[in-house]
Amino acid sequence: MNSNQLILIGLGLAIIIFVPLLLRIFTNLLIPTSDNNYRYRKQDALFSNTERSFLGILDQAVGEQFRILGKVRIADVITPEKGMNRKHWQIAFNRISAKHFDYSRIQLRSATRTHLKLSPQLNSTIKAISKHVLSNATSSSSKPAKAPNCH
Repeated sequence: MNSNQLILIGLGLAIIIFVPLLLRIFTNLLIPTSDNNYRYRKQDALFSNTERSFLGILDQAVGEQFRILGKVRIADVITPEKGMNRKHWQIAFNRISAKHFDYSRIQLRSATRTHLKLSPQLNSTIKAISKHVLSNATSSSSKPAKAPNCH
């Protein structure tokens, strides 16, 4: 056997082994499964204790002319602009569809909105502020409250 024959035999074996494997991988990626037996469980709470505390603080701060909504999906607030082809519209939509604003302020009479997405650092600051506010609200001390150290 010469080297050309060995190369052809090697390529033939590679094709026999890898083509079915690649077909199976692409089939699994491109064709959705027909198994609709997905199971879900109820979450215990929509907000963590810290988020709920902060929501209460926001509600008190905005008064009666506004309402604070939590975990509003960004795609429910904005949508990609018209004029792009379907593929680019879908790409733009997918970038926002699984993300949410932590809190949204809605002005009740005009339905204008303001949105707040918290960074992890801000989230820890809010946690410190919430704990401080809650501890002062529940303490019977008449000392003036000091602001927490937040970095």
